Amino acid sequence: MTELLTATDLEQWSERNDSREHLPTLVRRLIFAVTAPEALRMPAAEAVGLPGLDGEVMSLPGAPPFVPPGRSVWELGTGRDPQDKAQRDYRKRVDGSTRDERAGVVFVFVTSRRWPDSQDWVDRRTKDDDGWAGIRVLDAEDLAAWLALCPGVHRWLASEQLGREPHGVIGLRDWYRNWAERTQPAIPAALLLAGRDDQVRRLRNRLRAEPGEQVVASASRDESVAFVAASLMAEPPQDEATTPRQTSEGSPVAAPGGTEESVGAFADAEPGEPVGSSAAEEGDAAMGLARASGAPAELEALLERALVVEDVRAWRRVVAHERRMVLVPVFAEPEIGDALRAGHHVVLPRAGRRSDVLLPRLHRHLAREAWIAAGLGHDRAGEYGRAARRSLASLRRRIGRPGWLRQPPWASDTTANLLAPLLLAGAWVDDVQGDLEALQSLTDRGWRATARDLSTLTSGEDAPLLLRDRRWEFADPVDAWDALNHALTAEDLDAFQSLAPGVLGESDPASGLTARERIAASLSETGVPRRRYSNTLRRGMATTTAILGAVVGDRELPGGLTGQQRASRVVRELLHRADAARWHAVAQLLPLLAEASPEGFLACVEHSLDETDPPVMSLFAETADDFGLGSHSAHSPLLWALESLAWSPALLSRVAVVLGRLADRDPGGRLANRPSASLATALHLRIPQGAGDAATRIAAVDAVRTVAPMAAWRLELDLVSHANRGMILVSGPKFRDWSRPPHATVNDIVDALDALAPRIADDAGADPDRLAAALALVDRFREPGRLVLLDAAETAWPDLQEEGRRTVLASLAERVAMHRRHPDVGWALPDQALQPLEAFLDTHALPGSHPEDAELFSWLPFRRGLNLDREDPDPEALASARAEAVRRCLSEGLPAVLRLAEASEHPAAVGDALASVTTDHDSAVLKHLAGSSQPLHAMAAGLAVHRQREDAGWLVATAAARPAQAAALCRTAAIDEALLTLVDGLQPDTQDEFWRDMQPLGVPDDLTPTVARRLLQRGRAWAAIQLLSHAGFGADLDLAVQALKAPALAATEDISRVRSPQYTVGRLLDRAEEAGADDTLLADLEWYYQPLLDHSRIPRALHRELARNPARFVGLVSLMHRPDPDTGANLADEEARDDAASSQAFSAAWTVLREWRTPLPGSVDGQLPTTDDMLRWVESVREMLTASGRARVLPVVLGDALSGAVADEDGTWPSEPVRDVLEILGDADIDEHLAVARMNQRGVTSRGVYDGGAQERALAEKYSAAADRVRGRWPRSGTLLDGLSRSYREDARREDRSAESQGDR
Repeated sequence: MTELLTATDLEQWSERNDSREHLPTLVRRLIFAVTAPEALRMPAAEAVGLPGLDGEVMSLPGAPPFVPPGRSVWELGTGRDPQDKAQRDYRKRVDGSTRDERAGVVFVFVTSRRWPDSQDWVDRRTKDDDGWAGIRVLDAEDLAAWLALCPGVHRWLASEQLGREPHGVIGLRDWYRNWAERTQPAIPAALLLAGRDDQVRRLRNRLRAEPGEQVVASASRDESVAFVAASLMAEPPQDEATTPRQTSEGSPVAAPGGTEESVGAFADAEPGEPVGSSAAEEGDAAMGLARASGAPAELEALLERALVVEDVRAWRRVVAHERRMVLVPVFAEPEIGDALRAGHHVVLPRAGRRSDVLLPRLHRHLAREAWIAAGLGHDRAGEYGRAARRSLASLRRRIGRPGWLRQPPWASDTTANLLAPLLLAGAWVDDVQGDLEALQSLTDRGWRATARDLSTLTSGEDAPLLLRDRRWEFADPVDAWDALNHALTAEDLDAFQSLAPGVLGESDPASGLTARERIAASLSETGVPRRRYSNTLRRGMATTTAILGAVVGDRELPGGLTGQQRASRVVRELLHRADAARWHAVAQLLPLLAEASPEGFLACVEHSLDETDPPVMSLFAETADDFGLGSHSAHSPLLWALESLAWSPALLSRVAVVLGRLADRDPGGRLANRPSASLATALHLRIPQGAGDAATRIAAVDAVRTVAPMAAWRLELDLVSHANRGMILVSGPKFRDWSRPPHATVNDIVDALDALAPRIADDAGADPDRLAAALALVDRFREPGRLVLLDAAETAWPDLQEEGRRTVLASLAERVAMHRRHPDVGWALPDQALQPLEAFLDTHALPGSHPEDAELFSWLPFRRGLNLDREDPDPEALASARAEAVRRCLSEGLPAVLRLAEASEHPAAVGDALASVTTDHDSAVLKHLAGSSQPLHAMAAGLAVHRQREDAGWLVATAAARPAQAAALCRTAAIDEALLTLVDGLQPDTQDEFWRDMQPLGVPDDLTPTVARRLLQRGRAWAAIQLLSHAGFGADLDLAVQALKAPALAATEDISRVRSPQYTVGRLLDRAEEAGADDTLLADLEWYYQPLLDHSRIPRALHRELARNPARFVGLVSLMHRPDPDTGANLADEEARDDAASSQAFSAAWTVLREWRTPLPGSVDGQLPTTDDMLRWVESVREMLTASGRARVLPVVLGDALSGAVADEDGTWPSEPVRDVLEILGDADIDEHLAVARMNQRGVTSRGVYDGGAQERALAEKYSAAADRVRGRWPRSGTLLDGLSRSYREDARREDRSAESQGDR
C-alpha cells in the first residue's frame, strides 16, 4: 500500500477539475467500507451537476464513526471556500423542506478542503434550531482519517486519482477491473458465475458469518480471485432465486417545475438497496461488466472491504488494521492465523490441486447468456461461452488487448517442441492403436514416453490439454496455434499433409450393416467392426485442416506454403473425383472441410454433380433402421457445410446454384433438412442466412433460375410465402471471420418482393398449376406485383384448357375469400386492392359456375355481398346463395353439380341445396350412395337427409320403391325406433347389408343394447364393443362381457373398421371392471387383448391374478423361456409351436411381466401380502418351473417378480415381506437379479445436456439411507441396497463425464 494520504494530498486533489465528479464516489465507497446502509443515494460523475441533494443515507443504529445512525442528507463540495458552500447548501435544504420532514434527519456537509473553523459553523447552525436531528461537517482531515480505516478505498484514491504507485494491496473491485479490461471485450462478471450458483451462495454465506478461512480453487489463481470478486459484483446468469430486487428509481433529483425533492425521499425505498450510481459503477458498465445494479448493500459493503494483498509486508500492515476486512492473499504461504485472530475473513485463491474441491467448470449455455447480456451477438457469445468453459485463460489470450497478456509457460522451447506436432493431430484417444500410430508418425516418439511428458499438462494453472476418459484434446486449438506455431517445422507439416487424407478418408467398415446386424455383431466376440482411427482423431485432424485454412490462412508456414495452400491440398486429395464411398467416409467432417478450403470444397461438389450419376447424391439415400422407427441418411452435414459457406459474400451465388442443383436431384425423404430448405434459408427475404444485400440475393435467385429452373421455381414461392415468418438460425462458420448476415429492413423485403413478382410471372408461363400457385400468393405483393401476376394469367388465358382455367380461378377465389371473410384483421387487403382481383374472377367466370361457388359449400361459407361470417349467420341468405350456385351449375347439367361437390369442403351441403332446387336428379344422385367417391356419396346422403326432413314418409316410400338401395338409404337416417322397425321389415339380405355397413353413431341410450345385439348377431363384435364403450351398457354386464368375448369365439369384422380400437377396448374393460366383473374372467380377457393393448393399458386384473395364482405366472414364464436342453424335458410341443403365434405370445408375456409392479406376489386381495403368503407363492413357482425344466431362469423371474414398487409406509424399499423372504431364501442370484430389475424399472431418463449425474446421486443417497435403516434386521437387503447405491454413484460419474464432454464440444 502507498504511504497514508494526508489532508494536504486531498487539498491538492481538490484543485483538479475532476475532483468534484469523483468526491461522491469517494464518500460512497468510504461509507460502504465501514457499514452496510439500508439505503444510499449519491449521484456521481456527470450527475453531480443536477439539482437536488448530493446524497442521502439510511444507516442502522450503532453505525461507525463518520456515518450518522438513522437517516441523513449529505452535501459535498471541493471549492476553496467550504463555509460558503456549506451555508448555501444548508439554507437551500432548510428552505426546501418542512420542519417535520427534517425531524430525525442529520445534515452532513463533506469538503475535501481543510476547514479549521467547521465546528463553530456547526454550533451556530445548531443554535438556529431548524429542526435537524444533528449537523456534522467532515473536512479533509476527517477524510484522511477515514481513508486510513479503509485500505481498499485508500489504494483506489491514491493510484487512480492521485497517481501514486501502489505497494502490495488493491481493492477487490479495482483488481477485477484491471483484470477484466485486459481483454476486448471485457470479461463480464456474470461469466465467472455461470453454473456456479451453489458456490456463490456458499461463499456469500461464509463471508456473512463469523470470520474464517475459505479456499476457492479453480483452473487458475486469477480465475479464483475473479470468481470471488464476481460473487460480490453480479448474480449468476438466469438464476431467479438469487436475483436482487431492482433498485427504486426514486424521485428525480428535481421535480418538474423546479421543486426540489424532499429530504424524506427514502420513504418508498426498499431496505438494503443502494440508490443511484457511482463513478465506479459507471466504470463497470463502460467496460461491459455485468455488475448487478441495485445489488444488496451488504454485498457492496463486503466488496469495499475486500482487499487483494500481494506481498508479505502489505499483509502484515493490513492484518493489523482495526476494521474487519475480507483479505484475498495472492502470494505464497500467508500467515492467516494472525488475520483470523484480528477478526478478518481470509479467502485463499489458488490453482486447483488434485486434492482440492474445484469450482465447477463454467456452464456453457449460461456462459453464452452472460456474454449476450454483455452485448455480444449470439454466434460470438456461443463461441466465447464454449471457449471460456474449456479454458478461460486461453480465451483471455485470444481476446486480449495487444501486449497485455503474456504467452503461456507451455509455449516455451522444450514444451512447445513436444506439443507442436501433437497440435496437428488436434485430439486423439490413447487406447486406439491407429491413433497411437498416427501420433508416432507426427512426433517420431513412442506414446509411452510422450504420455509421461504430457501428464503434467492436463491439470494445474492454464493447462493446454484436456483429458477425459482417455480422450486427449487441446483446450483451445486456436489459442494453441497462436502459441505453438513457431515450433512447427516443414517436416511436421509434411507429415501431417501425408497422413491426413488416409485418416480422414478411411471408410467405416460397419457402414453396410443393417441395424439388426450391428446389434448381433455387438454381442459377438469380435464386436462391431470399427475404423482403424478414432472419430476423435479424425475430427481433430479435420479441425486442424480448418484452422490451417481459416486461421493461418495466407500466412506462410515453414516449407514455403501458406496455411490455406496446405488445407486446400488436403481437401482436394480427399474430395476431387471422390466416389460414393469416399463421400460417405467424410460425411460428418464436411462442415470442417468446407471451412478449410471453401472454393476447393465447392469445386469438388460441383464436379461430382457434373457426373451422370453424381456420387455426392449417394448421401441422400435413406437406410431403414429395421425396427420401424424410421430411416436416416447422411446428407445433413453436406447441407450444413454449404449453409456456412453462404455467409461469404463472394460465394453466395455459387452456393445457391449448388443447392439448386442438389434440390433438383433430391429424392426426398423423412428428414425435413432438404437442399431446397437450405436454399430458401440462405436467401430468406427477412432473416437471410446468406451474405449480401437484397440485390445480391435476387442476383443469386437469377443464377439458380439459369442452372436449376425447377429448384428456382420452388425457391421463388418459398421466399414469398415465408417472407414474414421467423426461422431457426443456422450455425455459421466456426473459424472463418464471416459475419452473420443482418436482418433485412422492411424496405428491403418490399423491394425484393417487387423484384420477385415478374420473375414468378415469367417462370409460371402458361402452366395452370404454376399460375394457381402464383395467384395463391398474390396478396403477399404490393399493387404492382399483384398486377404483374394478373397480367401473366391474362396473357396465358387463351392457352389454358377449361380444367386449367378452373384451377387458376379456384386458387384466386380462395385467396380473395379469405380477405373478404376477415376484413378487420391487420393482414387483410383493403377493398380497393381486392377489386382488380374480383374483376378478374368476374371477367373469366366459366359458364355454369362461378369461381367462388366452392367457398359457399365450406364449413365457413362465404359469398361476396352476403354477410355470412357473423357469429349467427343468416341461414336463409346462405340457403338462397347455395341454391343459386346449384342452379347456375345445372345450366350446364348435372355433371357440373357433381364437379362442384367434388371441389367443395362440405359436399353434403351441395346435395342439400340440389334437393331444395329440383327433384329431377334424385334418382341419378341417389345412385352415388354406393360405389362412388366419398364427396359424391356425401352429396347423395345430403340430398336424402333433405328429403327426409321435408317428408317423414319419404324414406319408407323410397326404400320400398328402390329395394336395391334400401340399406344405403336407411343408413342416411338417424337411428331411432322407427328406423329399426323399418329395417326389420326389409328382406333378410337387405337387413344384413344395412347392419354390415352401418356406423353405430348417435344411438340413443335406450336403444344401445338392442343395436349392440344386432351387431353381434351379424359378426360385428368390434362395432358392438365400440358402441358399448362409448354409450355404456347400463346394468347389462353380461352384454359387455359377451361383446368382449366375441372376437375370441368366432370370426368377426376386420378391426381396422373401428377407430382407436386400443382406446375402445380398454375403455370397455375399465367399465366392466367398475361394474364388478369377475376378476379371473377379466384377467382372461386382458390376456386375450394384450397384443392390442400392449402399451395403452395396464392389465390390472391380470396382475392381481399373477399375484394370487403362481400357476398363471409360471404359464407366462413358460411362453418366454424354453426348457433347459439338459433337463430331459419333452421339447416336441415347443418345437411344434407356430412361429408367429409364439412370437406374439412371447411379446405379450414379456410386456405383462415387465409392467407387473403391484400387487406383490402372494397378495390375495390386492393388499400387502404376509411373509408366509409370499413365501408359499415363491416355493410354488420354484416347484413348477423346476418340474417343467426351467429351473435355470428361476433367479431371473423371481428377482423380477419380487422387485415390485410397493414400499413400507416410511418409503423403504423393498417392503418388509420381500426383505423377510430374501433372508429366508438366502439366494445371492435372486438378490442380484432383483437389484438389476429394480434398476431397469427406472426406464429412460431425460436431463439437460450439461446436467450430469445429479439424478443418479440423489438415487444413490436414497438407497444408501434405506440400507442404513434395514441392514441391522435384514442384512441381505442392506447389502442389496448398498449395491444399488454404488451402481448409481458409478452411473452419476459416467453422466458427469458425459456432461463434461458435451460441454467441451
